[in-house]
Amino acid sequence: MTVRDGFGFAADAAMNPLSYFIPTGATLGIYGTDAVNERSLNLASFEQVEESVIDLYGAVRDGYMQRREAAIKE
Repeated sequence: MTVRDGFGFAADAAMNPLSYFIPTGATLGIYGTDAVNERSLNLASFEQVEESVIDLYGAVRDGYMQRREAAIKE
């Protein structure tokens, strides 16, 4: 998560109407479940990356930053 993403995440959380009606733990559970679901839907992509790179952390970081840069330009 970049600094820009952190501020956006905080603003999105403040604007989410569920956060006013359900406890914070439940809200965090929803976000955690979404993260696990995203990983499970893209498992084949993650496995291909793991097999083809030496430095997994660096490859994931670079890919994330390239994706964020493209999203910001749009």
